[in-house]
Amino acid sequence: MLQVIHLEPEDFNTILFSKKLKINARVYVLECNVAGVVYMASDDDFLYYLDRFYPTKEKKCIIDNLNFYDLHKELYRIINLDQYTRDRNKSYYSL
Repeated sequence: MLQVIHLEPEDFNTILFSKKLKINARVYVLECNVAGVVYMASDDDFLYYLDRFYPTKEKKCIIDNLNFYDLHKELYRIINLDQYTRDRNKSYYSL
């Protein structure tokens, strides 16, 4: 199971370049029904994600009005649940 770690942009770049990780992106939908992209990378033990949420231009004003800490908390919860489900499905189908 991968441990999920959120990183600020500078730390995310440092990890990417030091470990030579490949960037991927996932789309998540928040409770306010706004979808956006979150960039991440992983190695054998960790899933690192950039602690930023990139919605469409039309929905950016909604995100800008959210409390930063509430957004951070919701992203952390959603990404952890998603990764837990992915890890669980991977172990189930590898039986």
